[in-house]
Amino acid sequence: MRISQHFQLFRFSRNRRLSRPLPLPADAAPAHATWVELATRITTQNLHYRAGEEETAAKSVYGLFAKARELMASNPSAAAFNALSLELLNKCVRPYTARWHGRMTWRDTKNEEVHFKSEVYRRKFREELKELQEQLRYFEDAYHSLATVSRSSDASRPTAP
Repeated sequence: MRISQHFQLFRFSRNRRLSRPLPLPADAAPAHATWVELATRITTQNLHYRAGEEETAAKSVYGLFAKARELMASNPSAAAFNALSLELLNKCVRPYTARWHGRMTWRDTKNEEVHFKSEVYRRKFREELKELQEQLRYFEDAYHSLATVSRSSDASRPTAP
């Protein structure tokens, strides 16, 4: 079974409704920060064949783990944000990064430089990155919506006289 066929089973759809907690004002700031991370990284932008380095792109995707964990730990009351982030990390990103890790080797352990073991792995990475980007665009939209809905629900609450 090709990887793309395998991941058809787990494809994230914009029409899919998951049971998540209702957004609260506490969700707005971490959702916005994660939206910025997704919108500005290679995670949702095209990696032109002659531009960019695969290892840098892989590091960028892997960097989502640290940022999401940091935001989740510092925003425990942001239940909707935390639920969406768990789905992002565990169901979407982790299957890819786990596979990529096995295809990379350390170039310089002191500077934590890694590279793909072969040109075949580099090309496979690019194919899989395109698949992952489709799923991450769903999350980019979801975080943007969560940030917007959370802010608007805060603004609609009556203030004390």
